[in-house]
Formats: sequence, C-alpha cells, structure tokens
Amino acid sequence: PILFVCGHFHSNVVKDTSFTRSDGAIVPLKIMVTSAASTAMKWFQPPTLAAPAGDACEAALAAVPPADNDISPDAASAVASMPVGPAFAKYILLGCFQQPAMHEVQERRLPADEHNAGFRLFSLADGDHRQTWCTVEESRSRGNHGACVPKSFEMRR
Repeated sequence: PILFVCGHFHSNVVKDTSFTRSDGAIVPLKIMVTSAASTAMKWFQPPTLAAPAGDACEAALAAVPPADNDISPDAASAVASMPVGPAFAKYILLGCFQQPAMHEVQERRLPADEHNAGFRLFSLADGDHRQTWCTVEESRSRGNHGACVPKSFEMRR
C-alpha cells in the first residue's frame, strides 16, 4: 500500500483509490490531505450546493457550516480546480460581498480558534498507519497530544 500525505488545504480530505502497475498488479493508494495547523476553512460541499435564491448574504448566513473540518474528495476537487479567489467567493462566501454580512459569513467559515485549529499525528509501522487529528482544545483538555482520540483506519494489504 502507498500513503500520500499533504497539507495546506485548510480542510481534511481522505481518498482511497488504487492504480495498476505495469506488471498488472493493483496497488492500494490512500491520499490524505490534512488541514493546515491554522485557520480551518469550512467549505460548502460543492456537489450538493444549490445556488442561493434571492439575497446571497441571507442565504450564506442561513446556511449551516459543517461541524468538522472534513470535505469529501469530490467537493475538494471542485474547490481545488478553481483559482483561489473565485473558489473562496463561491464556496466560502456564497457570493455574499456586502458588509457587515460578509464579515459574519467569513467568521463562521474561517474559525481561527482552538476548537477548529489542530494537528495530525501519524504512526507508521509494517505497512499500516494510524493517524490522529486533534484540535488545540482537545490537546489542552486532555493534558497532552498523545491522549487525543484516534481516528484510525486499516490499509488494505
């Protein structure tokens, strides 16, 4: 199995896939994008996003931000396929550019606080891996980063 890990998307994305080697063998592949250790970006999920009806700011303020920092691989692909500015305008602001509503939308979608910012720990051994995402708040409340509740998954062998 092969594991690719990268960061800076400000969200967490995991995609399980595979590829076929030149000898015909199928190799499992896991791609993991881990949130940057700063502001989380609570992207709207593009594949299910309906265009806001009426006032864009009212629609953006009424939309409930995701509870966590995860985004599906398809949604991440839609966001990442656009230049940064238009992606931010479409999937964070939902087209809301009027103050003070735009500022409130940004605060909801870009929560720079200990409940959302965090870090990921990895343990790699014998072709498997375990990983833990831990918010700053979780780390402080449990006394140290090692006590964070792990989100683990098995690599296919």
